Parts: sequence; structure tokens; C-alpha cells
Amino acid sequence: MNCDNTITHVIKRGDTIYLLAKSYGTTVPEILMKNPGINPYNLQVGSTLYICRKEEVNSQTGEMELNQNLRRLWEQLSYWIRMYILSVADNMTDRDTVENQVNKIPVEMGNAFEKYYPPEIADSLRLALVDLTSGIITLASLVKEGEAAETDQLEITLEQDVSKIAEILSNMNINYDRDVLERELGEYLMLTKREIVARLAGEYADDVDTFNELERQGLKLADYLSDGIGNQRNNRM
Repeated sequence: MNCDNTITHVIKRGDTIYLLAKSYGTTVPEILMKNPGINPYNLQVGSTLYICRKEEVNSQTGEMELNQNLRRLWEQLSYWIRMYILSVADNMTDRDTVENQVNKIPVEMGNAFEKYYPPEIADSLRLALVDLTSGIITLASLVKEGEAAETDQLEITLEQDVSKIAEILSNMNINYDRDVLERELGEYLMLTKREIVARLAGEYADDVDTFNELERQGLKLADYLSDGIGNQRNNRM
């Protein structure tokens, strides 16, 4: 079988021939024909498959668009979480409207990965991001209400959400280091909590400084995530 766009895929945990076929725009029989002797029911993590990719994509343009999209989304997440914190702090009537806007962003983040990974994997990431964002929203309200015990418990849950997102991403892409992701996502969460506390305490200078740090951390995460996809695509060529 001739193919002008054959790539080498390194098998990772969770891979199946069916999911790989969907991801690369090919079929299960074509993958099996290109890899004689492979046991489709017992793929070995770390071994390689030769796959004829059906869809040619301008990688440089695609990576740039992904980076710009992820940067936009992380900036929006930081901005709209801040708007929600302000709404909670000042008892504003736009609270529900702002919350709805916040909740749209993690869904868009998950959508950004659908172009590069099978829908089932993108869905798991999307749900995990929704859980984290919803938890942050709830945290702001609990801190405002002085619910110390519930706040402590929610902070534990949020740390677990961070670990879950790091695990999903590192399983998606061998270029994502779970420890790095957990550290950087944890930093984003820590800065968000600091922003909540500073604003509610009326420490406005610290509040503004923290928001600026939070924006930079979000952009750092966006760059890391888009670079990981770019490196994965280059390794497959």
C-alpha cells in the first residue's frame, strides 16, 4: 500500500487501533495491513506503528492557530474568573450571568483538543476542566460566606482535579510531563485562590498583582500545551 504521508506513532496507554484510525483519518484494516504481525488486542506501550495519515495539514499554520486559540482561552478564563470574584465581593446582580460565561471557557478548551485527539479523550479532558472551573467558582462563594470547613474540603477536591487533568494530558501526549503539568496547573490554582482572598480582604494592590501573575501563568500553560502537540506532530512525521 503506497502512502505519501506515513507517520510513526509511538503507542501510549489508552491507545486502540480503532481510536488511532479515527484520530488519523484512516481505517482499522489499513493500519493492520501496514503493520503485519501486530496484535490489535494487545498493543505494547512504547512500541511503534506505521500509519498512513489521510489528512495533510499545514503543521506550522495549525500549531500557530492552536497556540493563539489556547492563549486566548486562558486569558479569557483568568479574566472572567476575576469578573466573578468582583461580582461576589461586591454583591453584584450580574453574578449568574458572569458564572455562565466562565463555564463556557473550559468547554471551548476541550473543543480545541478535538482536532488532535479522538473525541472520547477530548471529552474526558473537557469534563475535568469543567469540574476544576466550577470548583473555583464555588470556592469564591464559600470564602465570601466564611464557610471554613467547606472551603478546606473543596480545596482538597480542587487539588485532585488538578492531578486528574495532569494525568489525562500526560496520557494523551508523551511530550506532556505529568509532574510539570501538575506543578503549573497547581500554580494557576494557587494564584486564583490568592486573588480570591486578596479581593475579599480588600487588599487591592495584592489583588491586582496576583491577577497579573495569573494571566502570565495561563499564557505559560497555553504555550506548554500547544508546544506539546507541535512536538508530537513533528515526531510523527
